Amino acid sequence: DFEKVIRFSVPGYSMPLSAGTGQEAGQEYPENYTLVKEPPRGTSYIAPVSGDSMEPTYHNEDIVFVHSCEEIPVGRIGVFLYAAPESYQ
Repeated sequence: DFEKVIRFSVPGYSMPLSAGTGQEAGQEYPENYTLVKEPPRGTSYIAPVSGDSMEPTYHNEDIVFVHSCEEIPVGRIGVFLYAAPESYQ
């Protein structure tokens, strides 16, 4: 029996998201990852978690699906990307 496999291409970052005090973003552009299961609707990119301050919700090395948006609804968890102005680099 041959089973049809559908693959999904999703942008992703290999640099982990800091679950805690934060860290400077070191990877400017995402890589493409291939998934065999459809990602949640609205997924903008995927990234691993680094740290344990978000346990028991998120654990170190978990992979999260992130939806980029302008506002975060009350009660939701946010991922923030801060890039220092070029004059500071």
